[in-house]
Amino acid sequence: MKVLIVGCGLAGLAAALSLTSSNNNNDGDDDIQITIVEKRKDLESKGATFGLQINGQNALNEIAGVVVGENQSSCCAMLDKLKSAGLIIPSSGGYMLPWWTVRDVLLEEVQARKDNIKIHLGVSIDTVSEQEDGSYIATFKDDTLQINADLIIGADGVHSYVRREILSLPNATPSGAYVWRGSVDTNAASSSDMLKHMQEFPIGKITKIGEGLIMAYFNFHPKVVGQIAWVFTARVDMLRDNMTVDC
Repeated sequence: MKVLIVGCGLAGLAAALSLTSSNNNNDGDDDIQITIVEKRKDLESKGATFGLQINGQNALNEIAGVVVGENQSSCCAMLDKLKSAGLIIPSSGGYMLPWWTVRDVLLEEVQARKDNIKIHLGVSIDTVSEQEDGSYIATFKDDTLQINADLIIGADGVHSYVRREILSLPNATPSGAYVWRGSVDTNAASSSDMLKHMQEFPIGKITKIGEGLIMAYFNFHPKVVGQIAWVFTARVDMLRDNMTVDC
């Protein structure tokens, strides 16, 4: 079976790993060959910080074929790496992590399965045509690449090509809530004293600006002094009349 996955983010990488793990546990003769395509030329290490909660941890274990008991004591090598890099959330048992850290752990595992998974960076889908046998042929802009697939998986974000062009579904509906996440090194030479004072808070601090704006930040990891994660949230329907959000 040939699978084309559009998008090399968390969803695309996790889907590829899950499919190959499922195939390895299946006694059937149908070998799965997966191709992941990504329009970005480089997989950058920047972006959001988020929580890897228990359900996400269980998903990683399932992908790796690790059976976890009620005490959650066993975990796969991927999860071990993420736990050592993240900041635990005491209330839920989750871990705060930059999303690219999770991406890189998944990517490392995908690259270890190179016999079944191929990745093409810097390519954008141009056309997808369905054949008489139900399979698909995808061509790409400014590239001679052509991929035959029995199954196409859309993991290409909220403005998904697969959703819009192949499934002919309507665009995603905005919820009216916007969240920006990231991290900053307060030890960097470019950081001002205004940022350095954030190091005084061992866990975190939340600042509420009116009803619709919330700013939160916290020391990201005890082993990385000065690395601060921040989250800024805006609810459009709760902003003052003279405030707008332009995204």
